[in-house]
Amino acid sequence: MKVLDGGNTYLWTVNFYDKEGRVIQSKSTNYLSGQDVVDNTYDFPGQLQLSKRTHTVSGKAPLEITSPYEYDHMGRKIYTYEKIGSTSEVLLASYKYNELGQQIKKQLHSENNGSSYLQTVDYAYNIRGWLKSSTAPKFSMSLKYEDAATAYKQYNGNIGEMNYTGPSSGAKSFQYSYDKLNRLTNAVSSDNLLNETLTYDVMGNILSLNRTGTGYGNTSYDYVKNGVNSNQLKSTAGNIESNYSYDVNGNLLTDSKKAIALTYNYLNLPNTVTGTQNITYIYDATGRKLRRIEAGKNNDYVNGIHYEQSGTLAFIQTEEGRAIPNGSSYIYEYNLSDHLGNVRVSFDKDPSTGTARVMQEDEYYAFGLRKGVASSSNNRYLYNGKELQESLGQYDYGARFYDPVLGRWNVVDPLAEKMRRHSPYNYCFDNPIRFIDPDGMQGTDIWQFNKDTKELKLVKETKDKSHTFIDQDGKLLYKTNETKADLQKRGMKDKAIFETFVALGSAIRKDGDAYNNMKERAYEEGWDPSAIQDLKETGVRKLKSDRGGLVADLLVSRKYGSASTWEKAKDVLEAPGKFDKATGSDLVNDVQDFVKAIPGFFTEVLPKAPGNFVDFANQIKDQTIKNLQAIQNGTYKF
Repeated sequence: MKVLDGGNTYLWTVNFYDKEGRVIQSKSTNYLSGQDVVDNTYDFPGQLQLSKRTHTVSGKAPLEITSPYEYDHMGRKIYTYEKIGSTSEVLLASYKYNELGQQIKKQLHSENNGSSYLQTVDYAYNIRGWLKSSTAPKFSMSLKYEDAATAYKQYNGNIGEMNYTGPSSGAKSFQYSYDKLNRLTNAVSSDNLLNETLTYDVMGNILSLNRTGTGYGNTSYDYVKNGVNSNQLKSTAGNIESNYSYDVNGNLLTDSKKAIALTYNYLNLPNTVTGTQNITYIYDATGRKLRRIEAGKNNDYVNGIHYEQSGTLAFIQTEEGRAIPNGSSYIYEYNLSDHLGNVRVSFDKDPSTGTARVMQEDEYYAFGLRKGVASSSNNRYLYNGKELQESLGQYDYGARFYDPVLGRWNVVDPLAEKMRRHSPYNYCFDNPIRFIDPDGMQGTDIWQFNKDTKELKLVKETKDKSHTFIDQDGKLLYKTNETKADLQKRGMKDKAIFETFVALGSAIRKDGDAYNNMKERAYEEGWDPSAIQDLKETGVRKLKSDRGGLVADLLVSRKYGSASTWEKAKDVLEAPGKFDKATGSDLVNDVQDFVKAIPGFFTEVLPKAPGNFVDFANQIKDQTIKNLQAIQNGTYKF
C-alpha cells in the first residue's frame, strides 16, 4: 500500500488463513517504522474468541493488547475484555438482549469480573423496534415519534421530540419539525440556546440558517447557479460573511472568513491547509489517515493507536472509548452517546471514590455544531463519533470533511450518482436528527444502521478489526476480521459484483420475496472473500431465490411481457444452432430482444455488468420453450 507522502514509502500487509478461510494472523508495517501483528483465535461456531495485537514502533518497547470475547447461545456478544501489556485485565462491557435480539442493557467497566460496574445503560424500544430511550446515571435520553407531547407527531421514523439529562447540562427537551420532503426546518430547545431554523432550495442546499445562543445568528447562503458548478457555495452573508472558491473537482479551495487555502490529493482528501495554522495530512492509497502535521508536531494514527507531539502515546481506542497512559498503567475512559452516536458524556473511574467521574460533556446543535459544557479531558471524537479537526472546525468522516458551522460538506459526495435527487454537498438529506453518514459517502437511516435496533448494518471499525453484517431480524449474515481498508483494497471487481446483484434486485422489485432474497445474498456474496472465485465462475446463477430460477423470477415480476415479445423470444430460442455457437458478448446480443420485454431491465441493468450476463443468457438458453410458455400462461411450477 503506497503512502501518499510524496516519496516511495509502502506499507505491507500479509494475512494468514485457516482452512475455513478465516484470518488467523495479520502482519503489517506501520508508518512509524514498526509493525503490527494481530493473532486471532475462534470458537467452534467461528466467533472471534481472542484477538491479540502486538504493536511496535521504532525506538519503543512492544505493546501487547489482548481482547477476549464471550458470546451467548445465539452467537451474540455478551462480554468484551481488554488487557494492555502487563496491566490487569478489565471487563470493558457486558451486553444483554431481549427475546427479539434487541440490546436492552449495557454495563461499562468492571475490575471484579462483573460483580459491579461504573455505569449501566438501559435501552427501551417501541413496537416498531425504534429506540425509545437509553438511560444511565450520567446521561439519559428519550425519543418520541407519534407520541410527541408538544411537537408535531411523526409516523414515518422522523423524531418529533428528544429529551435528555446530563450531569452539567441538566434536563432539556427539543422539538423538531420538518417539511414535506422530511427536511428539518426547526429545532427548538427548551432553553432556546440551541435553536436552529432552516430553509432550502430544491436540491436541498441550505438557503438560510438561523441559530440562537452563539455568535453565528442569521446566515444566508448564495450558490453558483446552473452549469457544472451548480450547488457550490459562492458566499454567505449575515453573521457569517465569507466567499468560497473551488477546484475543478468541486473541492473547496478557499474560505475567506477562516482565511484558509486547501490543496487535495487524488482521493479529494485535504492534503494541506494554509492559514494562521498550517496543517499537512498524510494518507495511504486507500485514504486512511496516517499523520497530521500541525505546528511542527506529528500526530500519528496507527489503527486506533494515537501518538501526539511527535512520538508520545496519547491513547488507545477501545470498543467503548479509549485507554489513556498513566505512568505504567492506563486510565479507561468511556463514552455515553445518543441515538446518532454523538458522544455526550465521557467518564472514567474516580481513583478516590471508585465511582464514575465525568471528564467531558458536550451538547450539539441539530447540524452538529458543538457546545462544550464541561471538560477535564480532550476527547476529540465527538459528533457521530468522528474526530474534530480543531484548527479547521470540521469533522473527519473518512471520505471527506464535514463543516458543522455551515451544515454541509466541502467536497462532492464520492457516491453522488446514487443520490441524484440531492445536492452532492448536502448533509444527511437535511435530516441530521434521523440520518447519519458513517464514512462521508452516503447518508443512512439510523434504524438501518444502529446496533440497538439490529437493522442491517456494518459495525464500526474497531481495534479488533471485526465487521459484522446483521439483518433486520438480528440474524448474522456475514462476519470478517479484515480491516475496512482491506475490504476496500480487495478491489473494484468485488464491489462491481456486489452492485450488480443490487441492480438485479431492483429489476425484480415487484416481487418482494425474490427481491429480499436476492438482496440478502448480495450482501453475503458481495463481501465474502471465500465466495468471490466461485462467484466469478457461476455469475448470476449463484443467486436463485426460494421460488425458482432468476429468469422465472424476472418474468413473473414483470407480468410476463407482450405476446409479440414472446414470439420474438421463441424465434430466438429456436434459431438452429444459434445458441450452440454463440458465447460471451455474442450470446448476450442474441437475447437482447428477449430481455427488452422486461421494462427497465435492458436499459438499467444490462449495461452495468455485461460480463455477468453471459450466465444470464445461458439461463435463457437452458429454458425450454415449454417452460417459457408455462411461465406466460401462469402454470409454471416453482
